[in-house]
Amino acid sequence: GMKRIEELLFQLSKSNNKRDVLNKLKEEILKLEEDDPRFIFDLFTKARIKVGATLYAKGVSLGKVSKITGIPKEEILSYAGKTLMFDRIKEEKTMKSRVKILEKLIMED
Repeated sequence: GMKRIEELLFQLSKSNNKRDVLNKLKEEILKLEEDDPRFIFDLFTKARIKVGATLYAKGVSLGKVSKITGIPKEEILSYAGKTLMFDRIKEEKTMKSRVKILEKLIMED
């Protein structure tokens, strides 16, 4: 189960035969999926939500992020809000760069 997966992940960083460890890891994950398919689904869903929130925090539109990830907008907003994604990812912009962005937006119309 999860304990074995954790052990294999630890071994992976120290092993000279990474392919062998990766194959064992794959087997363990597949066993876990057979026991409880919801686990793998939840794992991938959580990963897509995190990717979506990160893209959104970096400035990709919420609609586009939702379409790319297949995650509803509300889920992305909820995750971004709970994790304070914007505070961690936002990049400080100088006034000069903000004016350039504004000029681009105005010139597009």
